[in-house]
Amino acid sequence: MVKLGEFLCQRLKEAGCDDVFGVPGDFNLGLFNYIVASELNYVGCCNELNSAYAADGYARVKGLGCCATTYAVGELSAVNGIAGAFAESVPVVKIVGGPMRKHFKEMPLLHHTLGDYMTPYKMYEPITVDQCVLNDPRFAARDIDRVLTNCLLYKRPVYILVPSDMPDMEIDTTDVGEWKTPVEPASEPSVLEEALEEVVERLRKAKHPVFVPGVELIRRGLQDYFQQLTTKSHIPYATMLLSKGLISETHPNFMGLYMGQRSLPEVREAIANSDCVVIIGEKLTDFNTGGFTSDFNPKSRIIINYDNVSVSSHSYNQVYIGEFLRRLVEMVPVFPDPAYEYPRAKYGCPNRRDSVISKVDEAKLDMRYIFKKLAKILPEKCILIAETGASMFSAAETMLPDGGTYIGQTFYGSIGYTVGSCLGACIALREKGDPSRRVVLSVGDGSFQLTAQEVSTMIRYNCNPVILLINNDGYTIERVITDNIYNDIQMWDYASLPKIFGGKQGIKATTHGEFDQALSHATSNPDDLVFIEAVIGRLDCNRLLKCAGRMMAMNNKLQPSITEEMLEKEQL
Repeated sequence: MVKLGEFLCQRLKEAGCDDVFGVPGDFNLGLFNYIVASELNYVGCCNELNSAYAADGYARVKGLGCCATTYAVGELSAVNGIAGAFAESVPVVKIVGGPMRKHFKEMPLLHHTLGDYMTPYKMYEPITVDQCVLNDPRFAARDIDRVLTNCLLYKRPVYILVPSDMPDMEIDTTDVGEWKTPVEPASEPSVLEEALEEVVERLRKAKHPVFVPGVELIRRGLQDYFQQLTTKSHIPYATMLLSKGLISETHPNFMGLYMGQRSLPEVREAIANSDCVVIIGEKLTDFNTGGFTSDFNPKSRIIINYDNVSVSSHSYNQVYIGEFLRRLVEMVPVFPDPAYEYPRAKYGCPNRRDSVISKVDEAKLDMRYIFKKLAKILPEKCILIAETGASMFSAAETMLPDGGTYIGQTFYGSIGYTVGSCLGACIALREKGDPSRRVVLSVGDGSFQLTAQEVSTMIRYNCNPVILLINNDGYTIERVITDNIYNDIQMWDYASLPKIFGGKQGIKATTHGEFDQALSHATSNPDDLVFIEAVIGRLDCNRLLKCAGRMMAMNNKLQPSITEEMLEKEQL
């Protein structure tokens, strides 16, 4: 027999989560006492939404995240963060400390309640893959294991509600035994062989095959298998924005980022002219496909999903992505090196380490200069985090250094996400014991104002990111959709915020020279949190964002700020 609080903490640790992000409240204090006393580390956040964002960012780096809040008022503040994790297939455990069991039965008008005590639980059901209420000592251990297993297996959030009289309860763990890390189900053997045979044969006959690896490979830790696949076969590949940084962007077979009609012309043409496009575990979202403008020929398209393979118009079900990819590495036909003439990101990506920059010390800072300069100084193995908006679309045109990875909420797109995610990523890197890696965050001023206080948590826990605050005086991403006074925000003294939060004064840059000095300071102080406020124009953004803004305006029947004539005048 073991106390429920101890067992839950033990299982989280065994499942791969070393830290819990949270905010205390009276219903979860008993459970929090167990967290603090366990081998888990408690990371206190400024609010519950940010704790969910932090758990998401942590999970993207470490494989499993956890945020814990109090009942109703706390968990409903976190619901948007969990919804984003669900949309983007991120395994996060949402733990809620609730009222005592007798109160669930009697439902008195207790503070934080909504009449029906199960209302918050019901709100979480559509955005979690499994849920449980730990209200019975006989089944608590089994429920914990089931929920954690499904979180890891399906790479989606789960929900655990712990009544306040349960953490001290003795529970029976005899039936569950030792923790077993979940493994992908086995494919149906005959169907697997048929699918492999057809895919390999199509690749063998192809003259211009292309791989498009997706975010599913990142979530399931299959990047190494894909690297083996492209390296062995010499078949080139392009990623979409959700899977940016899947393997090193310095790989010779990397063509660049594919975003439908918004791609670089040479990348777009390579995909459109391919006679065999193999899409492996990607979500074909609006931002990923350039507003659903992808040029995948249905007759030559192969889609490998988590549990099925689709070739042209027919599907092979019960074929799982991990097993299929491992076998495909063994069987893939080997082409000459190079397989054919195709674009190389190391020559065509707009922002690269070897890009030529026109620098004038006194020149006003702009987004183009910021990201061209950033591409030159990003450290190897860094994690670049880019907020939805101008930062994300500029990051799309920026080549990551060797071993560099990328985090961005490209599908769900909740502004403010990246500040909490930055905290989570920093804590995860520390747990992984890799001090040579650094997080670099680019976030706009409008998004930052939603979640800014979590910078104080980064200072509290001695995190060392470089935070690049893009001050363009409001919501530029909304301005390129349609503009009005609702896109204006109050100006803050952003560079002073770190000092106000108990850290060091930030740096404000308005010119090329000032920005260069700020980046030099950041690289010279790798152990410090360095905050750089980069001041640019209100509508300063790249063509990708302007195209996206026009698309979103049209989709919402708004008068677009960006006209076709304006886009035609801009060079790609």
